[in-house]
Amino acid sequence: MFPRLAWAAGFALFCLVIGFAIGSWRSKSNDASAKLLENSKLIHETLAMFPNRVRAITLDERGLNLVLSDHNDVPASSPLYVQVCDGKQCAAVVTFSGQEIEIAGQKLTVLSDANNDIILEGPQFVWSSTDRADAKGGLKIQARQLAPVSM
Repeated sequence: MFPRLAWAAGFALFCLVIGFAIGSWRSKSNDASAKLLENSKLIHETLAMFPNRVRAITLDERGLNLVLSDHNDVPASSPLYVQVCDGKQCAAVVTFSGQEIEIAGQKLTVLSDANNDIILEGPQFVWSSTDRADAKGGLKIQARQLAPVSM
């Protein structure tokens, strides 16, 4: 009887520690989470696991997510970092030029030009990193090109 009680108490303590760890991980600041998303090793290993299929790596209130293409049709290019905040919550994405992402409830196409300027465009929505003005609806957007990731 005593071994079962010890196992049950140990399991309960384990669950409590895991729950605390997950809770504290989720409560970290957006800056720390964004640093994880911008990590070149994370990007490199994800691209190596899914060559020419990674459309985006997203980080939002649901956590870290991977958006894959059904086909090997995502061209190799430098990763782009986009963060959109609506005042209450922020979402961040690592994606590539020409990819369509959904952020802040809107489908947007992310484009990069030869000067490393980034443009987000969608239905009745355009934002450019050269303009840096707040977007419609009070959205605060930051976007930049990340260092190229070798395969």
